[in-house]
Amino acid sequence: MTRGVCTDPLNELKRRRKISEALQGHATSEETRKKLSEAKKGEKHPYFGKHLPKKIRMKISKALKEKHSIEEPRQKPSEVEKGKIVSEKTRREMSGVNKGKIKPEEPRRQMSGVNKGKIKPEESRREMSEVQKGKIKSEEPRRQMSGVNKGKIKPEESRREMSEVQKGKIKSEEPRREMSEAIKKAKKKAKKKAKKVAKKLAKKLAKKLAKKLIK
Repeated sequence: MTRGVCTDPLNELKRRRKISEALQGHATSEETRKKLSEAKKGEKHPYFGKHLPKKIRMKISKALKEKHSIEEPRQKPSEVEKGKIVSEKTRREMSGVNKGKIKPEEPRRQMSGVNKGKIKPEESRREMSEVQKGKIKSEEPRRQMSGVNKGKIKPEESRREMSEVQKGKIKSEEPRREMSEAIKKAKKKAKKKAKKVAKKLAKKLAKKLAKKLIK
């Protein structure tokens, strides 16, 4: 018998479940997790190169099916979390966990494809809009969001679809004012940049002319 592992897979499954329940809420350090991972990697794993018999696999399957039976349907995560108010501290912690993490291209593409072509009902969109209202995003996230689509050229079809969606919509006074202010700021920045460029060019030309005259 291998140390720390039951010979019967079903007993092993029960043992693991008990350990899992006992450790719920306990935060394991990154170093410990690495050590545990290394200890069970490849040939070190007790079931390395072994294949469970079909009879045992069926037993495990049955045990798991009974755990998540149809008589006691599981609630959707969204329904479970409905009405819960998350504290500001918890939100900050949740935000900090994913800060600076860059998801690889494949998962991002998969996540993007899940909602492609789906049209959210008007009620859901209104609820999402209400949630975001009044929220002021910090400078860093706004810069990141801005940088994501910079230089990207949307295909003609997407632009036409977006145009169709916005047609007939009457924007409230506040968003229109915000858009107007944003356009004004952009114009001012463009003018300042144009002036700087013009000054630099004028200086360069003046220097060149002065050199020619001296010669």
